[in-house]
Amino acid sequence: MKAKLLLIPLIMLATACSEENEDLTEWMQTTQKNAKSHLKPPTPPEMAEPAQYNPPAPINPHAFSVYRMRSAQPQINSGTPPDLRRPKQLLETVSLDKLKFVGTIGSGNHLSALINSADDNLVYTVNVGNYLGQNYGRIIKITPDAVTLSETVEDTNGNWEKRQVVMPLGETIPAQPQIKK
Repeated sequence: MKAKLLLIPLIMLATACSEENEDLTEWMQTTQKNAKSHLKPPTPPEMAEPAQYNPPAPINPHAFSVYRMRSAQPQINSGTPPDLRRPKQLLETVSLDKLKFVGTIGSGNHLSALINSADDNLVYTVNVGNYLGQNYGRIIKITPDAVTLSETVEDTNGNWEKRQVVMPLGETIPAQPQIKK
């Protein structure tokens, strides 16, 4: 009986010495050996032929060109420039994106617009003929829904052009306003 009792701990000791997860490791090794890849070998790239460039006849930078002459000369000044000697009104120093049309006062044909300035957070009363914004914008029409301005702006050639800008009720005009020509 004592021999049997000594045999049980020896068997347990022998099984405890075997590597942990030995069957899992053996399965992984056999699976890796049997696995085959299904990749195709890469094909070599095709050589592209370079495109032929045939430049036009050499250009002489000092030669006479009608096109250069046209672009160098400013066009005849069109449009009437604004009166720069006129004293500026208070809201001409504020850009249009900081002005907001908030309402009207008056009745019938004579409406005055209420303009809120974001610079000083005050509400100003303006009429047709007053100026707004930094582009010489003159108020040409006031309705309960919008104020219409006629701006005079200078283009890259020094020509003055007129454009209409509409300030809708309750909205500020973005830095690039919707322009009606």
